[in-house]
Amino acid sequence: MKKYELVVVLDGRTSQEERDTAIAAIEAAIDTNNIVQKDEIGAMDAEYDLARVKGNNKIYLISYYLNLVPEAIREIEKKIAYIKPLKRHFFYAMTSTQPFFTFKELQKKFEEQEEEASSEEESN
Repeated sequence: MKKYELVVVLDGRTSQEERDTAIAAIEAAIDTNNIVQKDEIGAMDAEYDLARVKGNNKIYLISYYLNLVPEAIREIEKKIAYIKPLKRHFFYAMTSTQPFFTFKELQKKFEEQEEEASSEEESN
């Protein structure tokens, strides 16, 4: 087994029901036994338009921390390829010592570092 992060980009303009159905299909393709942790980041605006359609920049992000055999990735990609609200997905291989950070954890660390840098500038 190897550790992976799967980042899923869903069309942010879909209804909650469509999104829930897509998420359930993605998780069924992965097999929930392989999901170590899930980070439902949520809705946001992308910096670019999806499918080159002006104004189509609403996305919904989910990140999964997975334990998989490498061969499973191709099977998962085949199963999720035709899930309609799914716009993109990315698998990242992780080392055994690499921690999985949630979006909120990373945002908190970034804000703490910004505060430290700001207070250092004020003291100088």
